[in-house]
Amino acid sequence: MRDQLRAIPRRGLGYGLQGAGASPPRSIGAKRKHSPEVLFNYLGQFEHALAGSDLFRLGADSAGAWHSPRALRTHTLEINCLVVGGRLEARWSYSENLHDAATVERLAARFCAALRTLLAECGEESHALSPMQQLFLTLESAQPNAGFDQWHFALRGALDVERFHRAWCAVFQRHTILRTAFVAGDEPRQIVSRHVEPPLHTEDLRALLPEARQQRLAAFLREDAESGFDLAQPPLTRLALLRFSEDEWRFVWSHHHLQIDGWSWPLLFREVGALYAGRTLPPARPYGDFIAWQQRRSATADESFWRAHLRGFARTTPLPGKGGKAVHEETRALTPELTVALGEFARGQKTTLNVLVQAAWALLLSRHSGERDVVFGASFAGRPADLPGVEGIVGPFVNNLPVRARIDAAVPLVELLRAMHSELFELNEHQFTPLAQIQSWSELPWHARLFESLLVFQNYVIGDDAFRLGDDAILADAVTPVRTNYPLTIVAEQGAQLRLTVIASAQTATEVCAQLATLLAAMPAAETLGALLYLLPARRTVALERRPSADYAPPQTATERAIAALWQEAFGLERVGVRDNFFDLGGHSLLMVRVHARLRDALKTDISIVRMFQHPTIQSLARHLDGDPRAVPMLAGVQARAEKQKAALQRQRTLARKP
Repeated sequence: MRDQLRAIPRRGLGYGLQGAGASPPRSIGAKRKHSPEVLFNYLGQFEHALAGSDLFRLGADSAGAWHSPRALRTHTLEINCLVVGGRLEARWSYSENLHDAATVERLAARFCAALRTLLAECGEESHALSPMQQLFLTLESAQPNAGFDQWHFALRGALDVERFHRAWCAVFQRHTILRTAFVAGDEPRQIVSRHVEPPLHTEDLRALLPEARQQRLAAFLREDAESGFDLAQPPLTRLALLRFSEDEWRFVWSHHHLQIDGWSWPLLFREVGALYAGRTLPPARPYGDFIAWQQRRSATADESFWRAHLRGFARTTPLPGKGGKAVHEETRALTPELTVALGEFARGQKTTLNVLVQAAWALLLSRHSGERDVVFGASFAGRPADLPGVEGIVGPFVNNLPVRARIDAAVPLVELLRAMHSELFELNEHQFTPLAQIQSWSELPWHARLFESLLVFQNYVIGDDAFRLGDDAILADAVTPVRTNYPLTIVAEQGAQLRLTVIASAQTATEVCAQLATLLAAMPAAETLGALLYLLPARRTVALERRPSADYAPPQTATERAIAALWQEAFGLERVGVRDNFFDLGGHSLLMVRVHARLRDALKTDISIVRMFQHPTIQSLARHLDGDPRAVPMLAGVQARAEKQKAALQRQRTLARKP
């Protein structure tokens, strides 16, 4: 039926015009012979009529019957459909003199069943987001394209471009997450399309000189990054091949964090290589199976565990070095001999290389902060062992969780390693808990993050098959920049040489990378923690400041006072001015999620979190909530982006797809 409707020229516009001109107008109530008994109207999405308006919004109360009971009916049955608040409503009007209520209710139920059948034929499914996806989508509201990633490789060999693209298209059909759109709102959803193909851009640069080729590559990378992604319009992947010579290309892969994690990309590349070589692959489980597993999971034990794990910790561990944005990467590879020695030492203590790196970071944090009780973030794979086939699912499973370590100079190193190994074993059982929920169970004040640093240990194996396209070509010289929202991030990559990358301000990254290498090199021979702490320089930490603006303006209206009270509690400040900016006070996306929930409860409002990012001062937010026309959005582009998402999703639903 769907395909038949789409085959009608111009969506049936001519039929309506032809009917309208076939007879003269007639008065209301006049009935022509053979006139239809049913009137059906689809009135569209009502909230779009008020999009961008700060003066009006649709009320939740019923306006009552649409027609006077004394009016003469034009049709036996009238059905009016409209979309309000993202939900389709169908209103059935009938005469009680002609039909029983039960009859119309049965007909309405069959109508709903038919709609669900049509949706199934469209091949779309909708499900909720994982906790990490929710955080990514929230961050995207404040910083558009915050999750955009752009990797590029040298591709050498006799590449068959058409076969390469077919392999990628086949991978997209295998994995639902690659065909997914994301719709923001109070209840964000991910919607899987039936058929999506990744676009492939090709350029032949063989006629250019080497320097000109590199200049064109740099220009293309800039242009591609500026394009970003429309999250409501799949695919969130772009492919490009820039040909440098007869047997060398530059392959650019642009993608988004909402769909790919560190485990997924080698799996994706191995499948592309296998399909390119003509091999068949077993069916893959959809990412939606993980969402369903997560929703079925009982989380009753999580709260008691995390409360106990964080009990007594009430101050974020300060970072070493000078402040600043994480804009510099410092990398150091340990020698193969030292890497082997560390592996043997870890096995001798019945632990892992991951625990050694975490212990080194805990010691470094303790030394520079002066704290004996430290907490830092660690990345967990997030793949449940009791979900069959989870290793082959492409999608973002990773979760960042707080790791706690207590440092005493007199304690033997082996005791710290055992304690941290045991803690990680327990954390694995509760690694599916949303970070925002863990934060709410902690004793930290609202404004404080659980951790300002993140350690990512990549222990999954990336075989050579992830970089091969059959016997034709190989990928090499990968450029895979790491994007982070933390002031300091450490990435440890296990291999023949343990590779440490620190992402922070330039001086801090250099110093931390060197100190981590020093601690790890000394571990096999160290007895106590004090012997390792002695190797580190004196305390020097980053001061995290939250200060209201000097131009203090007190709240005046009831809404301003309510928001100000909430912010004072959230940031732990005695007073907050109406012109203070949420993010200048130290606010971040995780805190915004919590404030959003409290604000909705306190003011009984249905404001979306996108609007809160758009109005980051108390004055602007209060004016918006009060319908004041002076409420001017301060984050230009957020509203436009939200509307663009809605429009793109509507296009996606209405345009024909390939079967």
